[in-house]
Order: sequence, then structure tokens, then C-alpha cells
Amino acid sequence: MTNEPSLSRHAETLRDSESGNSEEQGNGAISRKTTRDHALASLVELNHDLARASDIFETARLLLLSLMGQLGTSRGMVWMHSENEAALPVLLSAHGVSKPLARAVVSASSLALWKRFTDQPGPLEARAVGDQVGPLASTLVTEAGLTLFAPARADERFMIIAAVGPPFGERRYGALEMTVLEASLAVAGVAFARMDISNWQAEAMRRLREENDTLRRREELNARGISHVADALQSPLAVLSGCLEQLEERANRSQRGTLAVANAAARNLDSLIGWLSVPRDLDQLSRQIHLTGTDLHEALMAFFKDRGPSVACARCEMWLEAPKSLPQVICDRGHLATIMNGLLDEVLRSARPGNRITLRARENTHEIPAAVEISFELGDCAPRSKTEVLGLGSLPLSDWDRSQRGRIASLEDLAKELAARIEIRGSIMDGGTFSLILLSEEAQSKAA
Repeated sequence: MTNEPSLSRHAETLRDSESGNSEEQGNGAISRKTTRDHALASLVELNHDLARASDIFETARLLLLSLMGQLGTSRGMVWMHSENEAALPVLLSAHGVSKPLARAVVSASSLALWKRFTDQPGPLEARAVGDQVGPLASTLVTEAGLTLFAPARADERFMIIAAVGPPFGERRYGALEMTVLEASLAVAGVAFARMDISNWQAEAMRRLREENDTLRRREELNARGISHVADALQSPLAVLSGCLEQLEERANRSQRGTLAVANAAARNLDSLIGWLSVPRDLDQLSRQIHLTGTDLHEALMAFFKDRGPSVACARCEMWLEAPKSLPQVICDRGHLATIMNGLLDEVLRSARPGNRITLRARENTHEIPAAVEISFELGDCAPRSKTEVLGLGSLPLSDWDRSQRGRIASLEDLAKELAARIEIRGSIMDGGTFSLILLSEEAQSKAA
């Protein structure tokens, strides 16, 4: 999927607009030509910037800054409205409008605007918004100082809606500004769709790797279980075989035939059990802990890259704060990844679309001995009800807590193998923080 067709089409519209007014003379015509050239250059620059964006939130920020610069306005906001009726609209970026007010505008107007833009995809001025969204949303739009709304849609699953304030001065948006707005949103719509598809593909591949790893561990457990059962059977079978041999020696002619068959069957069974007890490829399947010096910054960067798509699929944003000066830690890289995946999954269960998750690592000098703390912090949260946290509220809160405690307990068992511990601060109702405390390599060597 590419956005080159949209870029070419709208660039041609700008050139046609310029040639259509070629008869204009003087400074005014030169100024308009310069504006068109600037708009075309900005459109090309936006196209390049969006191709390098890392997630939908950065894409929205780049789009909004470009729109504000090209249209000459000091305020604007961008949000995502999903086709899924159960999914809440997600505020992606806002500038010049407070976040609480921006969220109120999105909540009050998103559904009505989505229906309007589905039928009529063209821009909508604020003076006509009241007829579409109702008096409450209209009041909020006025308070936010927004004057123009427009959609971007390149995927059937969601729509991007942009809203901007008035241009500087007493002027109003003209035909050129409307063309710039639609061109920028067309380019951004394809970028959003491409990024969303890429995130879902990456997340599907990650889950497939996890499933393969789970199957491999089950195969290992089955192999070990069969081996243990075989070892346990060998001793009584050896006793039975010895007894059969003694009976065969003392038996009369009529009895020896029967005992010979039984003895042969016992030897065959012994060989089969011996074959089952031999470990096969267990070295490759082994999940025993291997403690080595680990560059924590490198490990966190790899984790951030691996789990970024899954956070984006949840319509959340993840930030990484991990200085390169972090000390090395002694741990098992696979166990560390398992624990961090589990903690992030717990945070995502508490998150809702639009939340920011900060993955922060810092040296905790308050610990004795000194340790490194890796934390997942769920920020930008408003107080929520039980129904919001638990989806439809079908699971009692006590059962949810019990289920969470069970999942955390298994992670704590893994953490103990790394001489680490897990701390939880806050609650699922207000986000909270999930932390893993690891001893640094220096601290572990001193303790040893």
C-alpha cells in the first residue's frame, strides 16, 4: 500500500489551481504562487515524515503540526473513530486545546461526525456542526475554538478526524486551504492504514512465536514425563523378568512354552521402556535458567521494538526511558523477557485506548545492595468505573483480582530464580505501576 497516488493527485490539483489563476498579475499573484509552492513542498515533506513515523500517535502529531503550519492556526486536534461500536474514539494528538476539553469534544461529537463524513466526506465548518452533533457538542466545539473538521479514511475499520482552529488574523479558510487540508489528510489516511496493518501483522507474528514456544515447552514436559515414567517402570519390570526366568528354569515341559512367551514379551517391553527413557533433543528444548551478564539497555530496546505493535493494536502509546548508562545485570534473558511480557500484559488489561504506557528503567540507589528497577507505568488515566475496567462487567472484581494474583504469582516465581522481585503500586482502577527489581551485576558479585 502506498500513498503516492494521493500525493500526485493533490499535487496536480494545486498546480491546476495555480495555472487557473495565471492571468493574475502583481504582488498578489506572486504571493499566491508562493503560497501554493509552499503548500506543495509541505505536502511532500509530510509524505516523507509519515513514512518514518513509529506509531499512530507520532503520525497524528506530525499531521497536526503540518496542518497548523500550512493553515496558519494555533490550535487543532486529531482523533481516531473505530467502526467497532464497542471501541471508544481515541484522542491521538491535541495542541492549543487542553486534553480534558479535547476528550470532551471527541466523546460528544465523534459518532455524529463519523456518520456525517461517511455520507459526505468533505470538510465541515463549525457553524454547521451544531446541526450534526447537537447543542452540547456544539458548545464544547465553540469553547475549544475549533472552526473546521475534516476526515481521512483509507481503511474500512476506522476513520481519522482532524479539527483545526481559525487562521491568524480576520481571514477565513479559502479554496486553497481546503485543498491543502484534504490533500494532507488523504496522505495521512494511507499512512495510518499502512501502519495499522503493519502493527497487526507484527503482533500476529509475535503471538505465533509465543505459541510455538509454548508448544515446544509442552513437548519438553511430555518428553521428560515419559522419561520419568519409563525410569519408574524399569525396576518392577526387572523384578518380573527375573522371576519369569527362574520359573522357566524350574517349569516342566508343558509350562516352559507359556513362560518362554511371557519372558520374551517382558524383554520386548523392557527394550521399549529403555528406548522411551533415552532423552532426545532435550538440550535444544531445555528451559533451565542460564544466568549471564546482560546489557539491560539493549534488552529493553529489543523488548520495546518487539512489543510496540501490540501496544499500538490496543490503541495505546508506549514510551521508553532507559539511559545507556544502566549497569549490567546478571539474569536469564529468556526469563527476563517472559516476566516483562507478563507485566506489560497486566498493564494492557488495565489500559484503555489513548493511554500512555511508560517503560522506565533506572538505577535504584535506595536499594541495599544497589539495584535496577524496570517499571511499566500507566499514565494519562482518568478515574474509571468497574465496568470500564472489566469490559462489560461480566467478571466480579474479586474474581478479577484473584485471577491477576494468580498470574502475578507465576511471574514472581520466575523473578525469584533471577534473585529479583516484583512490586505493584496502585490498582487496576487508576492504572498503577508494575515494577521488576533486579540486582546489578556488581551488587550480585559483592553478595556472592
